[in-house]
Amino acid sequence: ALTMALGSLTKVTFLLFVIGPIAIVVGQVITLARSTHVHSGAARQPASLPGAGVNIAGAVALYLCLTLAWYGPNFSKTLAYIRSTTSGPLSLGAGPSDPYTVHAVLSFTAGMMNADVSWVFGLAAIAAALLNIPTLITWWRNRDYRRQGLIDAAFLLSWILIPYLLVALGHNQDVRLMAPAMPGMAVILAGLITAVRWVYVRIILAAATVTASVYQVGRLVTPLQLDFLPAESTLAIGQFEAVSHAATRHSGGPNPTVCILESNPIVNGNTFSYLIAARGDAFTIRNITIGPQGPSELETQLAGCDFALYVKQPPIASTNLPTR
Repeated sequence: ALTMALGSLTKVTFLLFVIGPIAIVVGQVITLARSTHVHSGAARQPASLPGAGVNIAGAVALYLCLTLAWYGPNFSKTLAYIRSTTSGPLSLGAGPSDPYTVHAVLSFTAGMMNADVSWVFGLAAIAAALLNIPTLITWWRNRDYRRQGLIDAAFLLSWILIPYLLVALGHNQDVRLMAPAMPGMAVILAGLITAVRWVYVRIILAAATVTASVYQVGRLVTPLQLDFLPAESTLAIGQFEAVSHAATRHSGGPNPTVCILESNPIVNGNTFSYLIAARGDAFTIRNITIGPQGPSELETQLAGCDFALYVKQPPIASTNLPTR
């Protein structure tokens, strides 16, 4: 309850992205509590449905007390913010105008794998899943393990599929909203690799995945450049392109700072930071804000800027936004 409350206070939509695993855990608790006995090692212990209900109710009460302390007084403003970021002005430019199309979903998925998750993880998961087909067949034929295995699989899949669908089918397709699902992806990948029955194949697959991932991360924080490796590998499937970034250009010095003088749903630091990261441009973005001292702060803030950007936008209602 404390973890869920802290997550909800950090991000208002947090609960939506973890509701699947929570529902499965609560369902398991209720199912076990309704049984006459549950096993605990070699001993048998009586289960109590009222006791489980008290625990769940207590957790819900603690969650509500902590979250409503802030969301209660700010309910109307929070609701307006949610509407704006999911289908209103603040969602413009963060996703397609019509997300309920195959092209929009595939474009989002390709972009997510190219820029956020990495095809190193994706290809490793596919390879491990194919290698585990014999194990899956054996598991499915064993009824004693099938039920619990399906529950475990539902827990993990709901951890990543619900956030994925919420973002992929939304007007605001900011991948940062899927952050609660990223640990679930890592757990699934680790589980698939460790389940490979052939020891040497398992070691090779794990070593290759870890080495490639460490190199990718290292290229983001160090000037290391291995000239014999390509900067990226691409694979085009129809109009969609899969990109695996093995290396990126390093500027070798401080990046020029671009200061944004006005932010709106289209021109803002988040959008430019994403584009800079996706393109590999050597710029740093900074938003100019006016604090308590008023316009007198502007000169001081602009002193640290190499460029200042001001774009006068037409009214949002008359802006034709391209779909992704």
